Amino acid sequence: MLKASLIFGLLCLALTPCLLEAGPLAEDKGNGEVVEWFLRQLKVNRRVRRQSSTPVCMDGAENASRACLPDGVNDAPTSLVNCVSNECVCNECFMMDSETGRCRLCSDYTYSEVLQTCGNDNRQSQLTAFLLSFFLSGTGAANFYIGQMSLGGGQLAILLIIMATSYAMCCLPCCLACCVAKEEVKGSAFFIIFMLLFVLITIGCILAAWAWWIADLVIFATNQRLSGNGCVLMQNL
Repeated sequence: MLKASLIFGLLCLALTPCLLEAGPLAEDKGNGEVVEWFLRQLKVNRRVRRQSSTPVCMDGAENASRACLPDGVNDAPTSLVNCVSNECVCNECFMMDSETGRCRLCSDYTYSEVLQTCGNDNRQSQLTAFLLSFFLSGTGAANFYIGQMSLGGGQLAILLIIMATSYAMCCLPCCLACCVAKEEVKGSAFFIIFMLLFVLITIGCILAAWAWWIADLVIFATNQRLSGNGCVLMQNL
């Protein structure tokens, strides 16, 4: 129900300018002319959107692939940078830049315009990342290895939370029982809420770590995660 209300509200906001312009028009002309005017406005808006999404390169044009080259690179063979169906296609040391729609040079490679070849492949290994994820996922080792520091830090934080809450559940009840009378601790509402809170936090973190482990295994097995430099991992799995 909430989604439907939001969609209706956004639709009303989008149509408000057209309705404001159509109001005076309806006073002077019939309903049929108002409908025709409204349809013309929709066609104009569609045409403007199509013009704003002009492709970076035009397939079949002379030197079409040059439009896909990154800044600082003047020439590259079509096997590395090409224009296919009005879209840039990037291979090996060149990668697609989602912001510009053009190719960019991966910083883990070197490229020689004289030889027109990629060289010095210093990318991280897909196999190493997969094995680190399989055996040391909780420590974030795989993501640290490929340079994804924020993802690795998140995994390590979850592991530390699990360790801290597990320690608290095991040790704090004993400490409370030693510090105060057992009759006051056992069965008290504070004690029950305290233990339930730590149990829920621990279970939630364990489920999150388990789901993250499965997701990372799938991602690294299919080589879908980029390195910290934005390069595809060396495919050797």
